[in-house]
Amino acid sequence: MIAVDGTLKRRLAAWLLATVGVLGAFLLVEAYTSAQRAANHAYDSQLEAAGLTIAEAIQWQDGRPIVEMPAAAFQILATDQQERVFYAILDAAGHEVTGNLDGAVKSAWQRAAGAEPVWMTVPLAGTPIRLHGHELTSAGWESLDPVQIWVGHTLSGREALAGDLFVRTLTRFLAMVLLAGLLMLLAIRTALGPVRRLRQLLRQRD
Repeated sequence: MIAVDGTLKRRLAAWLLATVGVLGAFLLVEAYTSAQRAANHAYDSQLEAAGLTIAEAIQWQDGRPIVEMPAAAFQILATDQQERVFYAILDAAGHEVTGNLDGAVKSAWQRAAGAEPVWMTVPLAGTPIRLHGHELTSAGWESLDPVQIWVGHTLSGREALAGDLFVRTLTRFLAMVLLAGLLMLLAIRTALGPVRRLRQLLRQRD
């Protein structure tokens, strides 16, 4: 007797579930990494915008840069997660003109920022922070010496955003898996229709 409702159906279902499971695992990994990239891109753009806002507030007095930190820079970095915000303005010699990084910007980081804008995740007092640094000069300043601006914040905001994006993707994925499961059951039932009819014909024989 052909066991249509037993072994054959279970084997088909098992193979299809295994295929969906493997593809689903890859999709979930991709969804997680995509959420991390999107969150990092969004918050890195905020760091860059805050740095440019600080740059616009730089003035020169007696050959040294001075700045009154604009409130707009902190508003750009403000999140619902109450991020801790860090900043530093370094003169051409690498000395901190103002800021709260307390000399944490290493010489290697300064050299890297002198070549191109940099973003990095580094520990500060045991807490990981995302840090952005860039160097600039302006023809409108009294001095043409370069100035480096460093801004950073803790990671709770971007982690919360990445988690929210991943949960949304996961919800859509589970809905698609449920729909795929229903369609899979319907496909198995339809595919096994001829076999089921053959079984019925065999049962009618002596």
